[in-house]
Amino acid sequence: MILVYHRTFKKSYIRSAENLSIYAEDESRRIHTSQAELIKLKKTPAFQAGEVYKKLSPKVKEKLEERLRLFAKDEFDSVLNNHALQGKWSGYRSINVTGDIRAIFKKGTEEIIFTAIDTHSNLYG
Repeated sequence: MILVYHRTFKKSYIRSAENLSIYAEDESRRIHTSQAELIKLKKTPAFQAGEVYKKLSPKVKEKLEERLRLFAKDEFDSVLNNHALQGKWSGYRSINVTGDIRAIFKKGTEEIIFTAIDTHSNLYG
């Protein structure tokens, strides 16, 4: 599944990666929209299949989903501490998931791809 934020309706929606139709979160109605109104947030297969993601507690995984929903609404919300990275992560950005867990992403013109999640010290140390 991919989290999509609709710029006109100012609301996040969940959509299937295979299906370009956008549905309300409760799937009660189809929303007709253009691709220009959407920002796609994706997690790479390595992100979700990685050892770190697998070891995250259900509470932290839920916090990640909460942060991604917030990110979809306002990527620069102060809670996220969205900032550019340097060094080996130059060209990427990071958001805070919890006090010590960070999610790293790269922003394209039509999508934002989350590529890594780990503790601050493991990512940058």
